[in-house]
Amino acid sequence: MFTPNNDGITAEFILTNRQYYNSVETMIYNRWGIKVYNSKNRGVTWDGLDNGGKLCSDGTYFFVVIVDGEKETGSLTLISGN
Repeated sequence: MFTPNNDGITAEFILTNRQYYNSVETMIYNRWGIKVYNSKNRGVTWDGLDNGGKLCSDGTYFFVVIVDGEKETGSLTLISGN
């Protein structure tokens, strides 16, 4: 769970130790399976904004992270506090 509400606490979905990998791709999907965010930059974290810069609505999102060719999946909850 994370809360991108400008309080600086749990404000981003962060992949730890990402600086040690050669390649990282992060994809975030909403509950309908629509991709709302994609990044191939290993230094980027997800702050709850879609690729158009709009804050995503509260709810459950699903991530696919491919790190050096290895795929990890899971879910997370976004609570914006708005």
